Amino acid sequence: MKKVIPYLLGIFLLAIGDYASAQTDSGYIDLVTIKVKKEFTQTITIKGEDLERMPFRSLGDAINVYLYGANGNSANLKYIVDGNLLNDVNAYSVFDIESVVLVQSALAQISGTPANSLLVLVTTRTNDAPRKGIRASASGYVVKRRNESSSKNIKTESSPDFFQQYHLSANQRAGKLSFGASVDFLREVQPYPAFTPGPGRLANAEVLSVNPYRLNRYRFNGWFHWKISKGTTLSVRMNAVPQKSRINDEIKLSTETTKSQETGKDVLLAPSLNLNSRISRHWNNEFSAGYTFYEHRTEEKSAASGVPGSTTSRASFYQLHMKRTELMVRDDIRYNIQLGGWKLEPSVNVMFRSIRYNDSQSQRTEFNGPPNQPPFSGNGQFSVSNRSSAQGLKWLLFTPSLAVYHKNYLAVQGGLQAEAIRSFRFGGRQTSRSYPFATATLDVIKMIKKESSLGLKLYGSYATTAPWQENTPFQFDVSARQGFVVFPGLISSSLLNIDEKDKIWNTGLTFQVFNSRLQIDYNYKDSKSLILVRQTLSSSTGFPYVDVPYFLESSAHRIGVLSKVIDKQTISWNTGVNASYIDSRLSFYRNTTGGSGSITGFSGKLGDWTGGWNNHFRINKIVVGFNCLYHFGKEATIRTSPVTFPWGKANTLMLQHAYLGYLVKCNAGSFELYASGRNMFQGDRQDIALGEFKYLGMGVKAAF
Repeated sequence: MKKVIPYLLGIFLLAIGDYASAQTDSGYIDLVTIKVKKEFTQTITIKGEDLERMPFRSLGDAINVYLYGANGNSANLKYIVDGNLLNDVNAYSVFDIESVVLVQSALAQISGTPANSLLVLVTTRTNDAPRKGIRASASGYVVKRRNESSSKNIKTESSPDFFQQYHLSANQRAGKLSFGASVDFLREVQPYPAFTPGPGRLANAEVLSVNPYRLNRYRFNGWFHWKISKGTTLSVRMNAVPQKSRINDEIKLSTETTKSQETGKDVLLAPSLNLNSRISRHWNNEFSAGYTFYEHRTEEKSAASGVPGSTTSRASFYQLHMKRTELMVRDDIRYNIQLGGWKLEPSVNVMFRSIRYNDSQSQRTEFNGPPNQPPFSGNGQFSVSNRSSAQGLKWLLFTPSLAVYHKNYLAVQGGLQAEAIRSFRFGGRQTSRSYPFATATLDVIKMIKKESSLGLKLYGSYATTAPWQENTPFQFDVSARQGFVVFPGLISSSLLNIDEKDKIWNTGLTFQVFNSRLQIDYNYKDSKSLILVRQTLSSSTGFPYVDVPYFLESSAHRIGVLSKVIDKQTISWNTGVNASYIDSRLSFYRNTTGGSGSITGFSGKLGDWTGGWNNHFRINKIVVGFNCLYHFGKEATIRTSPVTFPWGKANTLMLQHAYLGYLVKCNAGSFELYASGRNMFQGDRQDIALGEFKYLGMGVKAAF
């Protein structure tokens, strides 16, 4: 580390040493460890404003219909926000988001994204803020459980609850300075299901009282841009997200009465800075640094007392404390030279990351205590258990690459990623390795004819990465009733130096007609990677689970059609439909950790069809839209950290979102009143959305 600091400091001083004629890299896509040209990269773009009328707790719940259907969710989507890998995407309100872009290239994986995951780039509104502006919004939704379940014998009726979201943001530009801030409040709810009496201890069951699950999340975001000179820009951002959750109930059974309470507290802090400058006419440098602090606390209490006359009672008290910090410092320096119709761009990216994670758990249980006395009164028998763990990970990555462009129709880029340091705090050190990558794009139409209403681009890319790439930032997972920290897991030291590489192949094409009013996309991704399957061990081992290595081979075909069916000043209709087939296969790597080489109930292969259809209409001042999500076959998504297997046949169509709004625009700004619904209809009892809840409500938004 002592050798790294002087090098990084030197690059930083070099970056700020010349303010002559810097410029931003608006024509590039920042993948953290490498930059690629936008016009030569296959992507899927979603406008932030198309998501604003939909209630959701996690961005993945809103964008899956545009990407890979039911398989594009928060379990396998990884995010980069404004070029910053540290930020949690759900630290931002949807009203802070300008656009969402899925990168369909193997080079997306060298940023640290697992081979079987998708990389999504989020651009916030701060990058293109007007001179002065205020935005405000408010929405409320009645939330109920859908009266359907994967089991046809179970009803999930519930009393309604109320989802709320309020947002206010302001920005100002004054000369070379621009700054802004936003505050957002979100209340997520999960209505309590109706309790159905059953046999045995459930006979004559009765819910005496209940406070259903609720989460209150506050999001504070601030940003500052300073154009130091003609093109050199310094950007500073700060995110703070505190949230609290709770649920408690009291249920009377035939033999006892149970009381339970669960509370959670989370806090996320994420400051970052970025300095982009041009050192000379041919040299460009970008320096960035960021820090993330995340802390989560859970507290669960439960008590059960017997029926009158019983002599037993029991109680338990459980606490969980998790903390994760991450520091990232990176620098990207590029040189460009023009040789006739050819342009060469060699570049070097240096990135250092340090992650620390620790957790502690404690549980105290009382049993055979006397009835009608407070829990832990000292008259019963006790069982106490405590456990803690600490992990850490450090990287120093060098990513040199060379991009070659010929006129405006050919791009070839390749290089390798070298790990100078990859050490684990809990034991072991992975030896230095290098991982090659390459990509090529050909614009066939521009090669033949400079001007045409047609467009045809062919894409191909290949990359290798280190195994155990599940190191991207955590996402708030509301459905889990706690913050969710993604981390590499307890990797056995015998796995650190295995001679394996994750491999990713990606090919695709984009065909456009009628001056891009109709676009057809095809993309194929094939990957083979090592993953860790979490298996439960006996309590005598001292730890409840172990992560066992498996090979995951996954292939995905996706075809999409986008069309501006009507594109007039007073009326428009934009539509998009996509379908993807995903096939996944698991094979046991080797037993190095004491786990089993088989997974109960898994045949070794999964496959499914899934996708979505989205529509957005505007007729004068009326805006209308709806999205549909569908799924056929067995779910093929293999989720990691830890791996779970949510397979089960699901042939269903869902009306995921529908809205109707009235929009008024004037010189002072714009105002919109809308009604919206989510998950209102599903054609089968099998749930394909993350959460079996339906929403119906109204909202208002204004901009001045």
